[in-house]
This record gives sequence, C-alpha cells and structure tokens, in this order.
Amino acid sequence: MLNIIKKYKNWRDLSWGEIENQVFNLQTKIYKYAKRDNQSEMRHLQKELVRSEYAKLLAVRRVTQDNRGKKTAGIVWNFGITTQRQNSNGQ
Repeated sequence: MLNIIKKYKNWRDLSWGEIENQVFNLQTKIYKYAKRDNQSEMRHLQKELVRSEYAKLLAVRRVTQDNRGKKTAGIVWNFGITTQRQNSNGQ
C-alpha cells in the first residue's frame, strides 16, 4: 500500500491539489533538464516520476474517475470474466 494512502486512510480525503502540484513540478523539472541537454539528471527525474506515489495515485484517479463516460479504454470492471465471455457479452 502506498504511504500517502496510509496517511489519509480514505481516497476522498487525499489532497488532490497537492498531488497534482507534485507531479507537475517533477514534469517541469524534467522538461527544464531536457531543454538544457542534461541527460543524466533528466533520466534520474524520469525514474523518480515513474516511482512516485503521487504519480501512481494521479494515474489511477485519471483512469477510474476523470475518464469515466468518455470513449477511453479505462479499466474493465468485470473481474474474473474471461476474454471470450467479455467478447460475447459485448455483442
């Protein structure tokens, strides 16, 4: 479990503004180092972003909530149903 979720204990209590700011700040730093052609620092920050709890939380939120109702792949909520059964249910 992610440490930040342990801190808040509820999905709705998360400080989404803070989470978005943290991810945006990392992305901005990556952009600046890429523009300066500092490859080693840029790659370090890219790894940090991929491993970031904030980025993971934001990704899950975007897929599960922000994309709801749009024509995006998202998540298949029918857990335990085989691909063959999913295809037959969709037709």
